[in-house]
Amino acid sequence: MLDQLVQNWHEALSTVQFETSQQLVYQIKIIECAKYTNLIEMRQLSASLPALLQPLLQIRVYHDAKLAEVVKNKNIGRIQPSYDYPNKRMLQKDEKTQNNVFLNDWLKFSLKHGMAVPLPLNIRS
Repeated sequence: MLDQLVQNWHEALSTVQFETSQQLVYQIKIIECAKYTNLIEMRQLSASLPALLQPLLQIRVYHDAKLAEVVKNKNIGRIQPSYDYPNKRMLQKDEKTQNNVFLNDWLKFSLKHGMAVPLPLNIRS
């Protein structure tokens, strides 16, 4: 699904922006490039919501395996494969799975409702 949103995987710090409505703008930024993997950041940029409520995920993309996994969540930090429960931070046992399911739902929503953010036009008179 990410391949439909990101077309150039080889350029670090390149970004893709798209919107699903006037209030919901999303950004995907390539942080690291390697031969078979990328580290990307996917975030929501909405002026109408406080930053606390806007998702921000770091995602490791494995191109050879056609797989992506959430490795960091803004509200949690690095995500462990599993957690003991109960724990001090009250994270669920399957927190990593839940973050990956959220990413899957977010990507499906983005593909279904997303449209490119218009670029400013340079008009010469």
